[in-house]
Amino acid sequence: MAAEANMGKWLAGQAVALATDRAMQTQGGMGLSKEYRVERLWRDARLLKFAPVSEEMVLNYVAQYDPGMLRSY
Repeated sequence: MAAEANMGKWLAGQAVALATDRAMQTQGGMGLSKEYRVERLWRDARLLKFAPVSEEMVLNYVAQYDPGMLRSY
């Protein structure tokens, strides 16, 4: 169950980062303007990639504890 939760967190972080990056790319320079909410969403999306644990820690946990996966060392 913990591996699925970790992978869900990782996948959600990837999806929201891609979506906000595309929104900023679409708006161009105005994507950084505070009058639009995209810059705030972009900062929040960036936070999801490393809080409360980093992507590397999530992937390490899944690789180490997911049943059926062999250790690479």
